[in-house]
Amino acid sequence: MKLRQSLGSVIILIVLIAIGSGTAYSLTCENVSSANKLNPSWWFDKGNVLFNISRYDEAVHAYDQATKLNHSYAEAWDHKGNALRKLGYYNEAIAAYDRAIELNPRLAEVWYGKGEALFDLEKYCDSINAYDIASYLKPEWALPLYGKGKSLDQLGLHQDAIETYDNSTNATELDLTSAKQSK
Repeated sequence: MKLRQSLGSVIILIVLIAIGSGTAYSLTCENVSSANKLNPSWWFDKGNVLFNISRYDEAVHAYDQATKLNHSYAEAWDHKGNALRKLGYYNEAIAAYDRAIELNPRLAEVWYGKGEALFDLEKYCDSINAYDIASYLKPEWALPLYGKGKSLDQLGLHQDAIETYDNSTNATELDLTSAKQSK
């Protein structure tokens, strides 16, 4: 009889989840979540989900938690910079990128994000420097070249911008969706 009750509970649980109530699921996951809240990767992943659904304030909070638990988590600092940029906090984003660069100066994505924030602040020469470093670190990645072309265009260096755009088409990976986190 006890086996039938347990089986019945499992079936009810599956049915509740299937019809979308989510109540049983959230009760089950609450225990798992409390243990994971001490894991910086858990906060990082949560931040990424929040970022992907445009909840940037909450994403910043999640990345903050990740960096509090692991001060040298360069990717979390990078993603925090991306979320801050989305919120229009460009100087704060640059500070987060700078911290990520201190921790791991070989992450091309960080340099690209910093270039984007500098571009947003209309610091075009500085953005070009950041894009150049990103291109050096990841030469097959076209997005830093595209960013550099935008900056050159803003500086009135149109011929240089055209040449940079032409070079970006020679890069082997022009995948604009890969920049979703950095835009």
